[in-house]
Amino acid sequence: MIQTQVIEKTIAVPCLVETPPECKSAYAVDRVSIKDDTLTINRALRAEIEERWACEVKLRAALKGCNKGLHKGSTIDTEKAGS
Repeated sequence: MIQTQVIEKTIAVPCLVETPPECKSAYAVDRVSIKDDTLTINRALRAEIEERWACEVKLRAALKGCNKGLHKGSTIDTEKAGS
């Protein structure tokens, strides 16, 4: 005898996110030298804060997009035939 049952279980859904161009490996402070004057180094540090902030904003938006529609404890109904 074949019986159909509805089984509720959480299924992982992959979400592919590309690294935004704002998230680069070399930031402003990487382009200064210890020989540069303090004003130049200070400007580079401030620029890096802004660059990293822009990267974080983009990554948070991507994460929010991946999690859209998925809530803690949500389930997807699937059917399974059993005997």
